[in-house]
Amino acid sequence: KLYSAVCEALGKEPTKVTREDILNIKYLAIGPESTGVYTVYVGLSDYMDAYFEVVKHPDDEEISKKLVSLVKVAPFDVDKQNDVFSDIAKFTKVNVFEYYDIPVSDISFLKNLDELYYGYFKKNGIEDVSCLEDYNPENLPELDFTGNDIKDWTPLEHLKEKIIVHYEMQEYDNGNGEKIQMPFVL
Repeated sequence: KLYSAVCEALGKEPTKVTREDILNIKYLAIGPESTGVYTVYVGLSDYMDAYFEVVKHPDDEEISKKLVSLVKVAPFDVDKQNDVFSDIAKFTKVNVFEYYDIPVSDISFLKNLDELYYGYFKKNGIEDVSCLEDYNPENLPELDFTGNDIKDWTPLEHLKEKIIVHYEMQEYDNGNGEKIQMPFVL
């Protein structure tokens, strides 16, 4: 189903999509729209040029608009998680992968994304990253796990300079009537 949605975003029938079309996909994002309906966002090679321009000039609205204009969008229905992940293996040349607000337990498919530049997993319920113990992509500066409850970070020790988890300070009562500030994962 993901593959069909990507084909729709590309404006092609699945039978007309070539291997080159798939390898040209550099940005792939998946997020929920409503119960059982997700949206796929697709950017081709020209997306990455615009992406790096935004990184260099984050306050330039014109550059940001250009980036957004390069993203193609299509909705798709999902019966179960496997409907999404069975197709992700096809997109091996993705540079930016975003997957947010959708539960996932197995992220081993990341090993197939050999040109990943940025991986973003927000609020996916990820608890176990042991499948990434031997994962070491050369070009990956950031792997963002914000909003996940990873129990053991040890398997990612070799990537510790690349891992991002955003925190926010929250005020709590320490039980003695005193207020203390403690971080919590967003």
